[in-house]
Amino acid sequence: MSKNPIIPETWGIPDSQARKVIEALNKKSITPEDELQDALEDIARDIALIEPDPQDWGWWVTYLLEKLKAEANRRRRIDDYEKMINALLRNFGG
Repeated sequence: MSKNPIIPETWGIPDSQARKVIEALNKKSITPEDELQDALEDIARDIALIEPDPQDWGWWVTYLLEKLKAEANRRRRIDDYEKMINALLRNFGG
């Protein structure tokens, strides 16, 4: 349920619908980037609920990177994927 002060819990609106209501109230357009960010936030929250110990999250990050690599291969964009991995390594001290 919504944890946003604009939409009270008592309304019983699921988070996905609450976001849409808030965006409508703010007259904010939904871009593909917004949708992707929302999806990633949902996934991160779900992983944290299912696997409460952060030490277990690494496996899921690895799984996601493997799936992204497979997509990059499928789209013939493996060079761009490798550049992204190198940028991640630089940013996170690898």
